[in-house]
Amino acid sequence: MKRTLVLSLLVGASCMPGYADNSAPSLLAGNHSVEEVLQNKKITGVVKDNFGPVIGANVSVKGTTIGAITDMDGKFSFEAPADGVLVVSFVGYTTQEIPLQGKTDFNITLKEDNELLDEVVVTALGIKREKKALGYAMQEVKTDNLTENRSTSVSNMLQGKVAGVQISQSSGGVGGPTRIVMRGLNSLSGNNQPLWVVDGLPILDNTNASANSQFFYSSGAADLNPDDIESISVLKGANAAALYGSRAQNGAIVITTKKGKEGKLQLEYNGYVAMTQAYDSYEFQNVYGQGSQGVFSMEALGSWGPKMEGQIIPNWRRELYGDESYSDYAMLPQTNQVDDFFRTGLAYTNSLNASGGTENISARLSFTDTRNKGIVPNESMVKQNYNLNVELKNKYVVLGAKIAYFREKVKNRPQTYNGLWQHFVQMPRSIRLQDLQNPIGLDGYAVNWSGPSNIRFNPYALVLNENGNSLDRDRFQGQITLTLQII
Repeated sequence: MKRTLVLSLLVGASCMPGYADNSAPSLLAGNHSVEEVLQNKKITGVVKDNFGPVIGANVSVKGTTIGAITDMDGKFSFEAPADGVLVVSFVGYTTQEIPLQGKTDFNITLKEDNELLDEVVVTALGIKREKKALGYAMQEVKTDNLTENRSTSVSNMLQGKVAGVQISQSSGGVGGPTRIVMRGLNSLSGNNQPLWVVDGLPILDNTNASANSQFFYSSGAADLNPDDIESISVLKGANAAALYGSRAQNGAIVITTKKGKEGKLQLEYNGYVAMTQAYDSYEFQNVYGQGSQGVFSMEALGSWGPKMEGQIIPNWRRELYGDESYSDYAMLPQTNQVDDFFRTGLAYTNSLNASGGTENISARLSFTDTRNKGIVPNESMVKQNYNLNVELKNKYVVLGAKIAYFREKVKNRPQTYNGLWQHFVQMPRSIRLQDLQNPIGLDGYAVNWSGPSNIRFNPYALVLNENGNSLDRDRFQGQITLTLQII
């Protein structure tokens, strides 16, 4: 009996491939004349894949009921006509047709069929199982859909593709996290996020550094390159994620990355461009301006003043900060604050990968550059992914090595409170944005329509380099796996 032992420096697992009950190779069924039997020849062979013999493969003669099932060593043997065509099939592999042409011994290698991946799914610890044989809730996401609807985060790409899973993005801005709730809220104060597992290695997916953090920070899942993903399995049930322990109590998202395949060198390029605009969902009143009890007042913080009918009012920059370059202006409603302050965001991604290999060695190298200019002035994100996946193998040993390097630079990521839009909502309707621009006053400090304040701020001052936030992050990940085929 064949056993497979998997050893890993970072993650280890052992699995026993399931196989059908095998009996002595024979004719499947049917009645054949003596002349037909005398014309038949005994054929033998072995069916294998990239990892060794395939147990339970179906080998038959096309158009007949003659055939057999491979045994525990992947071998088969039966009588067949010399001019027949051999048909070899197994779940998850491409069906092959091989003319006999008088040959009696065959060495057949099956190749994976990407179109049938939905029949075989990757479960906990990378174990492959037939989907219909699973006893728990799981769903596999086709990666083709991810490249059609691109985003800067894999989490965002899963929106609308996994049944029963709630996925919501942060309040806006580049570099923000995505919240995923798979099995409901299990903790009022703790983390309800599922566990992400990439090639058997769990990764951190906390959206914030702490509960009192002022800024939203992207999770470890945002470091993944969608073009490097081979398959995604979402394990919803408790039994599905039990092998990962208590960290997977909220479910698990298991990702398998692409590897190099046997064949000549292949180069692939993917490009993606997207534009975004701010959405204004508020309906503001545009009748009354700054003031109190129907009377204009520069000290007032709300729009309880007189009707805005074009009457001339003093400019707050001249009255509060002594800047004579700002003159009095007509009191009118400011109806285009969103268009005037926010800009059109632009995001583009360029990805290049090379893969290839021989029967004993394969490799895949990929590079992805993502740049995102957000809708907020002075808001941007630049991140780059480098991935190298190498695999060496022979009849008895499979040695795999993976190296991934990720770097990210974000300016003015979203805030958890005191956001920009809050100050537009609280601002009197008669305050002009052109007076808020160039927020540094004559004394070198930021100016504001309300004067010095701890609750009202100039939006243009908040996005200055001196008042904004920035983060430079570098992340390195390495993994080595060793698989031994013991007979």
